[in-house]
Amino acid sequence: MHKRNKTSIYFFFINAILLCGLIFLADKNMKINSKPLVSDSNQSTFLAYHLVTQGFHSMDGETPSNFREPVISFLNALNIARLQPERNQIAKEQLISDPELILEMTKLNLVYLILIYGLSYVLARKLQLPRFLASLAAFIPVFFFAVFTSYITSVNSDLPAAIFLLLFTVFILNYLEYRKKKDLIISGLILAFLTLTKAVFLYLFVIFIPAVLIFEFFFSEERNLRNWLSLGLFLISFAIPVGSWMLRNYIQLGTTSISDRGGEVLLIRAIKNQMSNEEYWGGYYAYAPEVLQTGFFERFLGNRKEDLLDGGRLQRLNRGLKGDSLAMAEVRFDEVKSYLRLAQLEHRGLTNFYGNSLDIDNPDKGSKSKALNLIFTHPLNHLKASFLFSWRGIWFYKGRHLIPVLITFAMYLSLFILFVRSICKKDLTLYVITILPILYFLFHAFLTHFIPRYSGLLIPCLSVYLLTLIFQYSKTAKLFKPFDK
Repeated sequence: MHKRNKTSIYFFFINAILLCGLIFLADKNMKINSKPLVSDSNQSTFLAYHLVTQGFHSMDGETPSNFREPVISFLNALNIARLQPERNQIAKEQLISDPELILEMTKLNLVYLILIYGLSYVLARKLQLPRFLASLAAFIPVFFFAVFTSYITSVNSDLPAAIFLLLFTVFILNYLEYRKKKDLIISGLILAFLTLTKAVFLYLFVIFIPAVLIFEFFFSEERNLRNWLSLGLFLISFAIPVGSWMLRNYIQLGTTSISDRGGEVLLIRAIKNQMSNEEYWGGYYAYAPEVLQTGFFERFLGNRKEDLLDGGRLQRLNRGLKGDSLAMAEVRFDEVKSYLRLAQLEHRGLTNFYGNSLDIDNPDKGSKSKALNLIFTHPLNHLKASFLFSWRGIWFYKGRHLIPVLITFAMYLSLFILFVRSICKKDLTLYVITILPILYFLFHAFLTHFIPRYSGLLIPCLSVYLLTLIFQYSKTAKLFKPFDK
């Protein structure tokens, strides 16, 4: 047998064994850490439930809704449809509270992990990584999701979005290598499904296209825009799925918004912009991983855990204050302290601390108008807060172990290094595969409160980019070359 075939078979079995071990670990941890579905998962489940039982996208089963993006609802609906024949008229409340049903709902995440592993490996090989490093690049994100279980004990859209981003990156690389129109069409379709999973990508798409064209014209050594004349195919393949959903929303709901939460998220950010100078600098402590909190901020800067508790100087940065929960339960809204809860009350029209809404008939539009008014009134506060929320968004691992924290930081650092390198080296391929994650990061840093979970969909690509950078710059790169034969 040819040596290359032997190596391929060897690594196939190695990866199969690794993946089986990871799925076993994820399944075990999922059972140990399983909990009732709340918040985003709760809402996604109800939308999916009514898609199965009523045949349309709805929160209550009576009126159409665009409260969340449709792709995650459809995927969860497939899972619920799988359960219905065995469970006979399951109530939607059972899906978010019954331990056995929750485990059945979250088992879909195991399928996502298998796809993430395979696609991460494919992307790494497309970027010329040797098999050993490609396997490691695939192992890291799946191991992270399997061990730090918040992603696999929910039914949120982060893992499906990670899959679509990997797929998009693979197919756009194919197009850049072979210039086949079918790859460009498929890339557009995948980006459309990513947009219908995470609506933020609609805004990023609008920037992505001119950003690539400008780079091609001003920086690329080829400067051949004729290669992109087929861009119309990309635009059409993107516009058909996304436009269909927007048209549905306009006809049924009177809005073209993909989902109905943009105003609330922007209002949360705008209200958090109002933090004091003490809270701003304390935010770097509040939003840091635990190992940095204890090992650096508490040891050298005098921060304390009590600062974040009820009555502490940073209490308003803590979204989990016990006093807030009690005050909201007892309808004592004037005693609510945390910025997050204040913003949620403001969005629901239960308080009016931050000015009158300009659209009382549409809460999301009203929140957006109120948020924009706050941002434009205090633009420097908003710009300053963007640095803090960039810091917050980096730490998708917030635990007490130093090595995962260093890997987390290195992943994001590798993305920015490769992006800068793409410009300095006039490397169109590297630019195209890094610009979308860069735009995603900047969007959340500038316009949301960037909770760490938002970084989840980037983790597989960041893992590949980190190993790519290591391979390119390592003095020992020759050690890996035999695996690439």
